[in-house]
Amino acid sequence: MATMAICAIVASGAAGAYGSLSARTASLLQTAELQVQVSPGYAIRKAADQFSAPVGLAVSDRGDIFVAEAGGTEGTLPRVVRVEKGNKHAIVATDFPSPLTGLTWHEGKLYVAYAGGVDVLDPATGNHHPILAKLPARGDYPNGAVVFGPDGHLYFGIGSATNSGVVGQDNIKNGWVGKYPDFRDIPCKEIMVKGSNFTVGNPLTRDPMDMATTGAFSAFGATTARHQVLPGSVPCTGAILRAKADGSNLEMVVWGLRQPAGLHFGPDGQLYFTMQGFEERGSRPIVGDRDYFYRAVPDQWYGWPDFAGNRSVTMEQFHKPSFPITPLLAERPGQPPMPITSFAHGSGAAGLLFPPESFGLGGDALAALSGPSQPMNPPTGHMVVRVNPVTGHVTPFLKNRTPGPASATAAAGLERPVAMAAAPGGAVFLLDFGQTRPSAGGLTEAVGGTGTLWRVEWTARK
Repeated sequence: MATMAICAIVASGAAGAYGSLSARTASLLQTAELQVQVSPGYAIRKAADQFSAPVGLAVSDRGDIFVAEAGGTEGTLPRVVRVEKGNKHAIVATDFPSPLTGLTWHEGKLYVAYAGGVDVLDPATGNHHPILAKLPARGDYPNGAVVFGPDGHLYFGIGSATNSGVVGQDNIKNGWVGKYPDFRDIPCKEIMVKGSNFTVGNPLTRDPMDMATTGAFSAFGATTARHQVLPGSVPCTGAILRAKADGSNLEMVVWGLRQPAGLHFGPDGQLYFTMQGFEERGSRPIVGDRDYFYRAVPDQWYGWPDFAGNRSVTMEQFHKPSFPITPLLAERPGQPPMPITSFAHGSGAAGLLFPPESFGLGGDALAALSGPSQPMNPPTGHMVVRVNPVTGHVTPFLKNRTPGPASATAAAGLERPVAMAAAPGGAVFLLDFGQTRPSAGGLTEAVGGTGTLWRVEWTARK
């Protein structure tokens, strides 16, 4: 569970233009000893570097590698580049809304996700046009990862607008409430709320004594009544949706999610996803939640905003001292399923990949754990793990020899792994977002030029 989504890190106005590496960072990338510990039988090497806030990765049928850089940082643009020999980044297209959030390849085209929409891009010409627009993506977690299923449909996740169902001071701090005062979480189906409302100081006014009271699934300052029924609609927040390749026939797959970060189809033809859990912030802080790995059961409600995994947030383990948490919903839309497995608090579960059989994992998945934006003690995340989708058994696959981000020990290694893609011939590419740092206002910003592309191969078969 990252302190902020990658897109929010980028949108905070981070400094760092293309190629603006500090002398220290450039020296590390060129000369430092590789500090990544690799699973036995595999080898890792750097394929390219000096990306600025890279968030999406795709490999074509013939092996061309494409990277989506989010943009939103000072001196950068949201753009798709093709990785060429000599560590060159050939620009494919740049004229996208900011920030970019995902990338996938399908039948000769690139599908580029950005906050609020998805474009289809012809990599030969750079021409692109929207197939999905006006998605509800103005909150904390917009639409992100995109993947095609065996049915030829485009699947994508949209995160929740808020941490736990209530717009509060944390969302004002993140910057979107002032810009979009009417935005809120949107349920996929009709729900009934208990009518709980939360009163906090209102930083949107100059009066230090001004207070605002806000209800569940409501705009900041709007209240709800006891057992009020709120309509559902699609598109919605906190869900995985799908559409045809041209963007038509948009429909809900699963809902009741907080932040579905990684999506991929397994060898069994089923959709799996990673999800980032609650954080201790806002009007309804949840303590000590974990990140999760799920199989998507069509039409299933997964429990947000009243369950952490399949456990009610009313359990004392999720409460701050003297701050009990009550349900927001008067009626459950269903019984949340048990996750296949979970990852430690602060893991920052991100990209997901089921490598081909030729990679030697026997049907297991790889999950990128990007880690938290701010340092944690003990460190967590900043690694890639192997997950058995049947048993839920998790083992490290790639990790730094010293826990935590590589930059914390001045070593060349993993910073924030966020996306993966398989290449023809059996290799797997791993995209690393790069370094982050605190910024003004307590948010986090990307450090431009520190993103890296890694190549991982199975050497035991050779």
